[in-house]
Amino acid sequence: PMAELRDHAAEMLESIRKKLDSDGRSDSSENFPRAPLPGDTKDSAAMLHGDQRMDWGFSVRDMIAEFRALRASVIRLWSERTLRMNRNDLIAFDAAIDQAQTESIDRYTSKKERQARLLETTLSYSSDQSAIFDPDGTILYANKALAQTHHAYPHELEGRVVDELEPTFAAEVHEHIARVCRSRHEVRGDFTVTMKDGEEHVVDYLFAPVLGKDDVVEAIAFHSRDITDRRQLERTLWRHANHDQLTGVPNRRLFFDRLEQDVLLTQRLGGMLAVLYIDLDGFKTANDLLGHQGGDRLLVDVANRIVNCTRATDTVARMGGDEFTVILMGAGDREHAERVARALLSTLNRPYSIDHEPAHLSGSIGIALFPGDADSINELTSKADQAMYIAKGQGGNRCHFYSTEDSAFPHEGHAR
Repeated sequence: PMAELRDHAAEMLESIRKKLDSDGRSDSSENFPRAPLPGDTKDSAAMLHGDQRMDWGFSVRDMIAEFRALRASVIRLWSERTLRMNRNDLIAFDAAIDQAQTESIDRYTSKKERQARLLETTLSYSSDQSAIFDPDGTILYANKALAQTHHAYPHELEGRVVDELEPTFAAEVHEHIARVCRSRHEVRGDFTVTMKDGEEHVVDYLFAPVLGKDDVVEAIAFHSRDITDRRQLERTLWRHANHDQLTGVPNRRLFFDRLEQDVLLTQRLGGMLAVLYIDLDGFKTANDLLGHQGGDRLLVDVANRIVNCTRATDTVARMGGDEFTVILMGAGDREHAERVARALLSTLNRPYSIDHEPAHLSGSIGIALFPGDADSINELTSKADQAMYIAKGQGGNRCHFYSTEDSAFPHEGHAR
């Protein structure tokens, strides 16, 4: 900023020097630098100074202080180099500095007023709700969007306190305002509000400090936006990325994410975790008889049966095809995992009816325990997979716990 100031000051002083020289140092008012005429197209150095000070966020007081310092510096240097200062030159110089200051401040205020008009228009026609509060929660400004929610005109909200308009959220608003005043930093968040039609909407908000002299918060800017549609889209995209599109249960991606979290929790709290790897026996035959759509409905029925056999704290996932997994969080002991596995075998073995067509399935279940059988989630899943192939090799419709002897049997592994 100081280098830019020197450039502007040098240009302004050069224009003043040329004016004084060309006018023969007369004290006539005609010799004072004139204000720009309407036809002038070139901005003076003083105008550029005002533009820049506006862009940098200077106040008018700061600008006056700059011109005061410039005036004092020139007069001091002038007196040091001149035995006798010409009174007329001094008057002309003083007037020229006043004119430069006027041009600079005029440009500054003109640009600031234009910026305020643009901002006011933008806020006025925005569908987002905006307001400015003073530190006690009184509304200093409200845009049309905010006023319309209260069936009022913007000016009718000015001077009212938030308690009158939003009694449900008044305490929270006052808390955010107080926090902004203390920290001089913005506060962001969101909340859910039930509309008159009973629908729930998600609204995000921003409270930002408006800093005055000595960085004291003189007002708080508020902005809020209805993000219900965005949140719904985010939930939809997340569900598509993490859930099986056919059955609705978690997919491989979410399964491994849940397993990683559950293993960490088990390590921290102690206890036991079990992974059950389920492969359906006889699904290919049933799928051939029922057709593709019938086979899909059969898989949905299977997924529902598995979910109904587990707790809300457990995770049921479809790994692909006719393979499912279950994470038994806090399994407690080996006997609990076995009881759940046998309950699953029983429910999977019950008759199915798809479009009045009977179908019969069973399941082969491999079980691996943590801690004990593996140290990582990939190893744990792989060993449950190995145990499942042992169960299937023994005729199916049974469960099998992993043991070190299982590693000697070849199996079709399933990579993560």
